[in-house]
Amino acid sequence: MKRNIFFSAALLCSLATTTAYAEVHPLNNCAQLSKPKTVVLAYATWCKYSQQFLPVYKNTSNNIKYKDWTFYTLVDEDFSPVCNVEIKDKGVPITFKDNMQSYLIGAVPEEGLEHFLDDLNKASAKAQAFSCHVKNNK
Repeated sequence: MKRNIFFSAALLCSLATTTAYAEVHPLNNCAQLSKPKTVVLAYATWCKYSQQFLPVYKNTSNNIKYKDWTFYTLVDEDFSPVCNVEIKDKGVPITFKDNMQSYLIGAVPEEGLEHFLDDLNKASAKAQAFSCHVKNNK
């Protein structure tokens, strides 16, 4: 069953808010985030690259190719660690997979995101020119 889940980092220890896409899940459920075919996007509303990448992420999550995947979206202005993974030192938007061990930094086209999701090498990638540095915004 495909699930698209959107939540706010302000509710890390409680149930998160969602869009009409799916049911509510707590973000700090590391067991849920570590499942295969689980993807987490962390982004900031103030970052123009995050705003550009969000439709790409949503379109990819709706692709029939990923019907068995679960896609989470974290809107986070403070960038607290998620399951002991620091976000604020990396930049946004950042997309995690593989138990949050592999990540893609920056806004990429759908083909780039699909390549990252399909890659079994668990390598991290950066599109650094198209990301916002969290440290510089605070």
